Amino acid sequence: MDRKHALVIGGSIAGMVSAQILAKYFEVVTIIEKDDIKSSDVRNGTPQANHIHTLLVKGKQILSEIFPELEKDMMKSGALGLDYILNGQYFVDGYWTPRFASGLDSYFSSRTLLESTIRIQVEKNAKIQFMNGLVTSLVTDNNKHVSVKIKSGKDFSSEQILHGNIIVDASGRNSKTPEWLQDIGYAKPEETHVDSNIGYATRCYKIPKEYQDVKEFIVILNHPPYQPKMGGILPIEGKRWKVTMYSIGQDLPTTDEKEFLEFARTLADQKVYNMIKNAEPESEIHGYRVKGSRVIHYERVKTWPENYIVIGDAVCTFNPFYGQGMTVSVLGCKLLDEFLNKNLSSRENLTLEFQKELYKKNSYPWLLATGEDFRWPTTKGQRPNALARMTQAYADSILYLSPHSKFAAKSFQEMMQMTRSPLVLFHPKLMVQLLARKIKPKI
Repeated sequence: MDRKHALVIGGSIAGMVSAQILAKYFEVVTIIEKDDIKSSDVRNGTPQANHIHTLLVKGKQILSEIFPELEKDMMKSGALGLDYILNGQYFVDGYWTPRFASGLDSYFSSRTLLESTIRIQVEKNAKIQFMNGLVTSLVTDNNKHVSVKIKSGKDFSSEQILHGNIIVDASGRNSKTPEWLQDIGYAKPEETHVDSNIGYATRCYKIPKEYQDVKEFIVILNHPPYQPKMGGILPIEGKRWKVTMYSIGQDLPTTDEKEFLEFARTLADQKVYNMIKNAEPESEIHGYRVKGSRVIHYERVKTWPENYIVIGDAVCTFNPFYGQGMTVSVLGCKLLDEFLNKNLSSRENLTLEFQKELYKKNSYPWLLATGEDFRWPTTKGQRPNALARMTQAYADSILYLSPHSKFAAKSFQEMMQMTRSPLVLFHPKLMVQLLARKIKPKI
């Protein structure tokens, strides 16, 4: 494969991290983004950015490897470094989980700050350039390679075709790749949908004086199948709280101010309500609706362009209950680095083989997300098999044990933060503790 030029569709986190990786292997990398990347506002392409975003510990570790100055710059911009256990208050099954130093730390901020700080790191790379443009279709040279047709310039009024020795679609959950491929003669890939009907409502508040020195975040968890409501407070840059209300299947939160506060009051605990009821709002209430989880099975196709890759939310989107989205995207970028380093000069069908490897990498987060979806009777889609349901039920049992056991609390967080494999939950000590408390998995 020639290594002159790589293209990335989308200036998302996945797109920018992919570009940084590609710059190790290609002379020039162009990121094509339709939104104004210099704007400090939430991009149209990421409406979910108004809501709480958490970067899991594994995601932070990988980003620190790729961008050594990122964490320092995040802290300079007001992000908070917090320990997921020491600084996290979780209300689970009627109890608060214990708090202690765990070493499971990350930085907490708005998604907009994280995205803009990553962009600053990427702009330092002389090999990478940003292009304001809208990709409208793929074109093929009938030699198993594709190029992109884009609209650019003022009002996207001019049209051109760009070729990349490799092209990465990181355009997110609204990716048009399935349609674009079908338009040029490829079979449309199969998709799996798990529709759980998730709703958010989020508002920013000024942190009241009495809380400004308190470094903590709050999560009031729901409880399937009878309590779908969940809420949380996350401190972010600018001495602000980002407060999100969440529900699944029913009783979805709205953007009405009185209903927002009433939703908070009717969570399983009133701590969030008591903290915000007299706080000063700093934004409107933003609503968001998402059907749930979806995976596009590019790994199953028989024929595939030899220079095209799809990554991040453009391949797989999750129920955001576990906060996996950004970290899974970053893990996909790390896989791209490892895969190109090993195979760029030798392997045929490189891009299709990457899609197969990416599917394997995403398989456990997918199982976790869809397992959560199917704890609710309103969810529609292909149910996980019996083994997957048993695994999810067992993980739930450890979650419900966590208020009563520091070992369970840390083990569950290590699994959630992706710093250890799910096997950490099967430690004999945890099994003994489950038996002692008679917490039985509910399949």
